[in-house]
Amino acid sequence: MPASVTPSSVQDIANFYLENFMAKTWTDAARPYQNYVTASELFTNRRKRGPASESCTFNLKVNSADNTVPDSFFKADSLNRSDLGIKGTVKWHFQKTHFMVDAREPAMMSNSETQILDYMKMQESDMYDGFFKKNEDWWWTLPADPNNGTTGDPLPFGLPYWVVQDSTAAFGFNGGNPGDYNDVAGVDSDLYTKTKNGTFTYASMSSEDFGRKLSESVDKCHFSPPRPSGETVPSRSSYGLYSGYKAYADYQDLLYNMNDNIGSDAGKFRGGPPSNSIGQQLFRGIPWEWVPALTEVGGTARDLNEPVYGLNWDTFQVKSYDDWFMKRHAPIKLDDAHNTVVQWMDTAYQYYCTNRRANFVGRAATASAT
Repeated sequence: MPASVTPSSVQDIANFYLENFMAKTWTDAARPYQNYVTASELFTNRRKRGPASESCTFNLKVNSADNTVPDSFFKADSLNRSDLGIKGTVKWHFQKTHFMVDAREPAMMSNSETQILDYMKMQESDMYDGFFKKNEDWWWTLPADPNNGTTGDPLPFGLPYWVVQDSTAAFGFNGGNPGDYNDVAGVDSDLYTKTKNGTFTYASMSSEDFGRKLSESVDKCHFSPPRPSGETVPSRSSYGLYSGYKAYADYQDLLYNMNDNIGSDAGKFRGGPPSNSIGQQLFRGIPWEWVPALTEVGGTARDLNEPVYGLNWDTFQVKSYDDWFMKRHAPIKLDDAHNTVVQWMDTAYQYYCTNRRANFVGRAATASAT
């Protein structure tokens, strides 16, 4: 590798860049979202490597044998055996992205190592921005039925597939099969009713309506095993509340108007301390974040029902298809465009939820207009 980087070999430049990351000297003014739940929570904390198999599978206990009965002296035994488990199945999702450079571009012709590598960094960063935006939109969106590859490439089974809204006003476990689906990962919610998630609707952002129902949801979706069973006992850090900005801001108004001891801080009840909780507030100690993807008017994931999701993250997993997650390949020089080098990145994964009824969603009784 020559000491001075020049465009004499565009593939050498690409390889040199990949070995010599430099601090960016430009500002990204195109990134669309303020934060990405997929990046901060799912891909970071919930991802495990899965097998290279036909489908992504996981096990669920959906029945009870009910074998505990009263007894007395000399009473004959009765035996019962039930099928307790079922296997959830979802098709793998595959995706690809890339960035490319041409040796004749002005930045590449500059003979300045800093300018060339900085330009490469901008191209790479744009690839990652597009990757995370697309995956963020998919997470907050219900893929069209059947999503099994028969009518297009399978998409990630996003949150609305697992935590399903319902129009019933009172809290209840009414989140069944989503949209036009007849099941959730092969498990029919109408048959296995205890797999349904919690739901409610709210007519107003008041403590009597929204506040009471949200509190009831928190209480009734907290399922803990009565004895050590290998399950993770939910802790406060396992939970999070997520919504678009409207519900988030309306809840701030509720807090603000309920307190007359604001003093000199007009933002005292509008989110947590700025040192560590910008864009976050609390309900019964559970952090509440607003989601830009659910907020963006006209966006792919915009939900006019203004849902407020209550998630137990310990029940969600991201399983990668072997090691194919953000897997980068060596730069490829194109045969039909000999001055162009392409850097590809492949990803394959799927989401699944092991306990839907440990999660809930509330929605507005009247949808927003935009």
